Amino acid sequence: MQLWKKNYLITMTVFTLLLATGISLLVNILFYGEYQREIQSVHTEKSTLLKLLSMKDLSSLEENLFYLGENLRSDNRYFKIESEGQEILEDTFPFSFGQTDAPAVLVRHKEGFYLIFHDTLRQEEQSWEFFYGKDVRALYTSHEQRLLISWGIFLLLLFLVGIIQYLAMKRIYLPVSQISHELRNPLTIIQGYAQYLRTGILTEEDRIFAEDQLIQEAASLRKTADKLLIMGNLREGRIRSQNISMDMLLNDLQTQYPSLKIENHIASVQADETLIKSLLGNLLANAFRHSEQVSLRTQGSQIIIWNGGSSIDPRTLNRLNRRKSPAPDTVIGNGIGISICHDILRIYHGRLRYRIPSAGGTEAVITLPPALIREKH
Repeated sequence: MQLWKKNYLITMTVFTLLLATGISLLVNILFYGEYQREIQSVHTEKSTLLKLLSMKDLSSLEENLFYLGENLRSDNRYFKIESEGQEILEDTFPFSFGQTDAPAVLVRHKEGFYLIFHDTLRQEEQSWEFFYGKDVRALYTSHEQRLLISWGIFLLLLFLVGIIQYLAMKRIYLPVSQISHELRNPLTIIQGYAQYLRTGILTEEDRIFAEDQLIQEAASLRKTADKLLIMGNLREGRIRSQNISMDMLLNDLQTQYPSLKIENHIASVQADETLIKSLLGNLLANAFRHSEQVSLRTQGSQIIIWNGGSSIDPRTLNRLNRRKSPAPDTVIGNGIGISICHDILRIYHGRLRYRIPSAGGTEAVITLPPALIREKH
């Protein structure tokens, strides 16, 4: 398994545990608070009813107790009055329960939960066991619904964060993985020619050829290192704003590509010189890989690079215009340069599109915001 995928799995496992623990604690803390308030409320109701009953003669209130019980039952509240000899004076509970000395108990009966308080009802020399209870099923139902909603939100967050994290880590690690392949090839060639030179049994022609190859591959390594630096600057946001002379920039590029034809109508661009030079350099390098006939012209806020090679395959054209890297078998190299170009233009709110002109070949069209461009007068 690739390292970035292992890191992704570890990160998501830790995030899942923390999120699940946090949601569980939050839901249970909310339920505990509601449960304590319910206990206080039922205790207050019990105390109020007990105080009212202690002011009456219970032996003369049998009919009134019946109506009181019916009214309370309609509101899911119940009471039971029992003498010390276990003679029941009134019992409105829908189930029977044994004696308990605890001041408060929670009893489950069928689908309901009953919070029951125990106390003593005293009148002169008489005393009764008094039980007052309430069906708190709604409290538990609300808790279950909150649990379902919370875990639904948990799964949704886990899915969204998982997708975002996966794409972010893939975006960070994949270019590094690709560049490692690009580094390996020139290093292998340099090592091979160094060993070849070490043998010492070479003609002057062979020695010059080997030295040329070493210089060429060292230059390739430098270009790859420059790409790494640019990618690092893009990731960390180290971007400068400079007034870049377009003529000077294109003259530098023409030094690298003497056969490049240039038609420039832009005086300057407000941007980071390193990034703009990398943007144009990558596109020109791609163009020269396909043809020796390459031109660069500017038109308004557009920079158009044309090469006279075979027109690009429509499927590859479509992938490039959707900001996707081309298929590995359709490009020379690994397509990192194209990815860097899109990243650079994204910073400046620009756009890169490929098209097939009527004259043939392929055009890469860079569109920059007009605010960054100063045209020649």
